[in-house]
Amino acid sequence: MSEQSDDEEKLIKKKEQETKKFRRDIAGCQYHEEFMQKEFPNYLQKKYDLTGVYIAVHDIPYCVPDDEDDDPMAHFDMKRDACLTYIACS
Repeated sequence: MSEQSDDEEKLIKKKEQETKKFRRDIAGCQYHEEFMQKEFPNYLQKKYDLTGVYIAVHDIPYCVPDDEDDDPMAHFDMKRDACLTYIACS
């Protein structure tokens, strides 16, 4: 029983260290977009024991607004469906 709890403690500490390292890497990263594409999917996959991770951006299609339209959201085409643009995977 003690051996199993020691193993669990080691695993918890290891995951905590990985999380701290990841947070330091984010804070020190100069190009966050590049970091999101390369490191973030791998981190999520390891942390949550997933078989794969996809990162996407939720995009709303654009349109050309009328000159008379004062709506700040006029440049979004709400008649068309929004789409997901995948930017990274692991």
